[in-house]
Amino acid sequence: MELQTFNSTQFGELRTAEIEGKIYYCGNDVARALGYARPNDAINQHCRYTVKHSIPHPQNPTKELEMSFIPEGDVYRLTARSKLPQAEKFESWVFDEVLPQINHTGGYRVPQNPMKALQLMFDAQKSIIEDQRETKYQVETLDKRMTFHEEEQELSKRQYDYISGKVSNRLKEVKEVRDWHLNPKQAGELRHGLNGDILRYMGVRFRGSIARKDFEKVCQFIEGWDPSSVTLQKISELEEVE
Repeated sequence: MELQTFNSTQFGELRTAEIEGKIYYCGNDVARALGYARPNDAINQHCRYTVKHSIPHPQNPTKELEMSFIPEGDVYRLTARSKLPQAEKFESWVFDEVLPQINHTGGYRVPQNPMKALQLMFDAQKSIIEDQRETKYQVETLDKRMTFHEEEQELSKRQYDYISGKVSNRLKEVKEVRDWHLNPKQAGELRHGLNGDILRYMGVRFRGSIARKDFEKVCQFIEGWDPSSVTLQKISELEEVE
């Protein structure tokens, strides 16, 4: 692998390497020049075709450093996502100055067909759009899952206590409207009737199993509840026992 280094007063050092007949660029050099605060994170997030290669240690020739090198397409990706105002100037420096110099030394052949160069840029931009769509889809899917999970959770303690209070208030209202003076057994039967109707209406076996998303629904049911004919009959029978 032949390593070449280019320098710019504005963008600093850019190391390039020829790998299997193609020119790759040092990912850290590119990311730093484009203003990324965390070059390694930028490479991992935005680059698709990273190649790991060892280069001589700058301070110890007997040692080597493993660096990430990226092809032209990934340079376009990092440039497109950069917030640096000079990002386009960097891209121009790389492809209008650095590449021709490499080409002059015979280390790399720039595509002579302008359409091929345009196709490369188009493919990189298309890849970016696909990445953005995939990210948006993942975020929306996660949001839906979180919303579904939250809605399917059982009532919170606060909601459960609120419903219990609403049940007591409705029983009191029913007795006042009907001018009932119920004995303990009759009052118990009335409460049993309301609780049973709630469970049947909500399709659960226990009040605590009601889904959090159905909180408003069960509250509205309680507000409009009246004892069924079966409950009325049982209350009447208990009165006769007394």
